[in-house]
Amino acid sequence: MSCTLMSGRPALASHSLIAVLLAALQDAGRLDDIPERLLRRRLESALTVGNPDGSYVLPILERADAFLRHVQDRTHKAYVGAGAEPIRIDYPSLRDAVATPPAYLNDYLDLVERLRANPQVARELLQVAELTCFDALLGDSAWKAKSFAHLFTMEHKGLLLVGLRCLSRIAGAQVASALRGLHDLPFEASSGLVPDRGEPAGQDTLFDPDGSSGRAEV
Repeated sequence: MSCTLMSGRPALASHSLIAVLLAALQDAGRLDDIPERLLRRRLESALTVGNPDGSYVLPILERADAFLRHVQDRTHKAYVGAGAEPIRIDYPSLRDAVATPPAYLNDYLDLVERLRANPQVARELLQVAELTCFDALLGDSAWKAKSFAHLFTMEHKGLLLVGLRCLSRIAGAQVASALRGLHDLPFEASSGLVPDRGEPAGQDTLFDPDGSSGRAEV
């Protein structure tokens, strides 16, 4: 299989994209049971203190901040009492440093909501990602089979590129750029196609060998 030839950044990017999509699909399913604000709160907690249900770390950090303020005030008063000029030094809050969620959370939740809004396409997205990352981008042609034609619509490409944008925000542009070829892949099938699993070996492909798009049979 062609994915055995992958190494370095392309392999990391491909597996990372699938991991992001898998997590987003799971969270999209959770939106059927919980509101978005609760999912956001759980994700913020998971991404900051490491536990979506954690309720102990931040109160402890608040007490640590209070203790540091107490020590600072006591030391400051002692210096002033000894005749030194008053100097106030601000220090960062431990609680704020830990509790601030990463900037990519909004992009991730945008992906989650898009997946939930289009479940028909969302349930096929992992297969699309595997075919594009581990077949199409490596120069193979299995992804062009008519049995996969229903997976290569503009809707699939749109969600896949949203996932790639999210990966770029999470892991950095250097990682995501290894999959920039996704932008150029032809997703030209009709959204109304039904997969045909009965095609014999050696079947025609959705796309002509020279790279031009063909017409899928419906």
